[in-house]
Amino acid sequence: MTGINPPRGDTVHVRKPTLRPRKTRVTNQGWQQLAMEVRRAVNKIAAGKNMQKLLSWREKNKRAAAAAARATQASTSSTPADNEPEISPLSSLESLLSTVQTHGNPSEEPTRSTPSGRDFVAAIADFSPDTLKTVANIFSGISGTKRATPDTAPESPSAAAARRRKLNSTAREEAREPGALYLPKDIHPEIMRLADAKAYVPLHLFTTAARRVLFHSGNLPMTDDKKGSLLDTSAAVFGTPEEQLSEAEWRDAVPFYSEFIAQTGNYDWAERWNEHFGFFVTTCDMSEDNWVPYRNTELALRRSYRINPFTFTRELYAEEIRTQKEKIREEKEKIRDEKDKALQKKWEEMSKKS
Repeated sequence: MTGINPPRGDTVHVRKPTLRPRKTRVTNQGWQQLAMEVRRAVNKIAAGKNMQKLLSWREKNKRAAAAAARATQASTSSTPADNEPEISPLSSLESLLSTVQTHGNPSEEPTRSTPSGRDFVAAIADFSPDTLKTVANIFSGISGTKRATPDTAPESPSAAAARRRKLNSTAREEAREPGALYLPKDIHPEIMRLADAKAYVPLHLFTTAARRVLFHSGNLPMTDDKKGSLLDTSAAVFGTPEEQLSEAEWRDAVPFYSEFIAQTGNYDWAERWNEHFGFFVTTCDMSEDNWVPYRNTELALRRSYRINPFTFTRELYAEEIRTQKEKIREEKEKIRDEKDKALQKKWEEMSKKS
């Protein structure tokens, strides 16, 4: 919209505009909702007043009945005077119900009219504080500015600081040897489940590498068994299998395997396997050249005991070691003979070509 330019050369006196208070408008939907909530609040107040009248009416009837009973006991011949009005519960109830009907006939359809500001002020004149809070919540809900009040008081800075000081402590600390790896000394629960199911538990599950996988991995390999889901002991994630363990890995696994045996049997059971491992640790010369027959002997005796248990004797173990050494010697001679035959055949083919 373009403005109007005054004529040049003349002084124009502009009339100062009159400032009027800005009128706030409420939509029809807001008025309808407000009128509905006001009617509900008025009806709630009326119902409370009627209930109070009903309770007082009952109390008066109780006192009147008690007074009549006392008068009857005192003198049975005395009768009330003719001009004295008799208290009738029915008439009192009718007078009480008449107060409810003064608001209008329920059978007639109430006439609807658009509420004005004066009607609203007159309606809330007799409101209680709780009703006024309800009306205020209605207005805040219509305008979308209602704020949710917290259920509890905000935490003070000193209380928050005291609560945070209790989050961490050194109560769980334990002594550790220098250079020790961060691994629990307990047997993993999945290994104990194998023992409960009477499944074979290989030695390589107790090496440091395998125990690190057991305690630090979140997804362990499992197999479906008739007795439930059990640990897959043959998985490659556990490192070298027990048939190929080195001497260092074997010595690393034996102490934890002995602890596992002690937790899954009685004293005689633990002593029997202490003698088993003690024979190889203290008696045998497990050097690099002799390690393979000793490892194979220990594994064969441990597996055969599971099928057919036998008592520990040094003579039996020494004989098994000699048998394993002889078997390894025969295997080496067989491999040497095969190599010699392959070389002999190669020389014969070369001689024919020449």
